[in-house]
Amino acid sequence: QFPLVYKRENNGKPYFENNEIYFSLSHSGRYVACAVSHLPIGIDLQTHNTANKQAIEKVFTKNQLDMIKLLPPAKQKTAHFDFWTLKESIYKCTGEGSIRTPIDFEFHNAGGRLGITYKDYYLNYYNILPNCSLGVCSAAPLSPYIFNLSVEKIKNTLLK
Repeated sequence: QFPLVYKRENNGKPYFENNEIYFSLSHSGRYVACAVSHLPIGIDLQTHNTANKQAIEKVFTKNQLDMIKLLPPAKQKTAHFDFWTLKESIYKCTGEGSIRTPIDFEFHNAGGRLGITYKDYYLNYYNILPNCSLGVCSAAPLSPYIFNLSVEKIKNTLLK
């Protein structure tokens, strides 16, 4: 239904009133990410900056840190960001961000790469931008369609 009325749930999760369009937003550095679906969806984007050791220890369990240490050294440098974005995408999809803590989710070995399983949700992470991790959680299998649009292209499309 149009016009779309933007609101927030008590936990801060955004939604459109009286509409079956689900969306999620994230930003980091100079990038913005948006996911849209007919079912609940969450997205999180994180630029790779210097990982803060205290924050890592607060966010990840000992088991998670041990599993990350088993990855090749080059992958260890970005794994914290990859899996942080997956955890955040779960919170955004379910709306449980203010209820759960980041260490509530465990990783598993998914064919040589770490993964997270949470209820009946589907998760994936993408490295489609330089020095960025992108995590997506959805209540349905994830579409392979990812669009990388510049601000200029968005403006030109909207102004037509």
